[in-house]
Amino acid sequence: MKKVVLVLSLVIFSATAIYAQEAVSTYRFKHYMHEIFKNYRNTNISIGRHEYALAEIHTKHFLENISKIPDFTQDLAADGITFDQAVFMARLDGLRADITEMRKALKAKETKKIKKLQPEVLQNCIGCHTEAKLKWLFHLPASANLFEEYMHEISDNIGMAEQLMESGEMDKAGDYVSIACQYLTLLKEVTPYQGPSGIISDRKRHVAELRNAEGFLLLILEDFKEKKPIELAPAKEHLNKVCVACHEPAKIK
Repeated sequence: MKKVVLVLSLVIFSATAIYAQEAVSTYRFKHYMHEIFKNYRNTNISIGRHEYALAEIHTKHFLENISKIPDFTQDLAADGITFDQAVFMARLDGLRADITEMRKALKAKETKKIKKLQPEVLQNCIGCHTEAKLKWLFHLPASANLFEEYMHEISDNIGMAEQLMESGEMDKAGDYVSIACQYLTLLKEVTPYQGPSGIISDRKRHVAELRNAEGFLLLILEDFKEKKPIELAPAKEHLNKVCVACHEPAKIK
């Protein structure tokens, strides 16, 4: 009896493994394309603020995400989606070339070249929407709450920084702390000023915690530059206080 159970278990396990290998969807493709969209948006925000070192980090992640895309184009066919792959890959190559040039221009702070490349990058992105017949790709619900989006981005980037620190990749970890710090700055400018659970009842305290968290992150970035031991706990403590205020329901007066 035990032998029969063991054989059945092996058969079920094997079938599950085969299904897991074959059951692909557009999720991976969409994920990296949406990451590219965020890289594009954040690069432009950084350039607009003349934060070229931060823009360079975003373009580095831009190129990393571009490199992942070719491996997952077959997922579209698995979901029954047809598109012009030759046009798409040509546009992707053009995007890679433009972002590579953008990184060089950012390092050299060549403002004229940076401005020239920005519309060229945009045109390659538009090509994916039209020429490659992937118009549906970015048809996403409009975000009604940038505040919530930015808070989650801060959490994600701090989480990535911690993972990289644990594996000893300190330079990469510093990049993600820089991005988290950028989102904190953007967070203070977002209106209307409300969280996912309703209007924040104590805005003054909330802004104070945002500033405290930002201050700690800026100090941590200095430690990264000077190769000092890094302690993320104080910044996380203030970020958690920001989260508590964000999720606090509106009070009945």
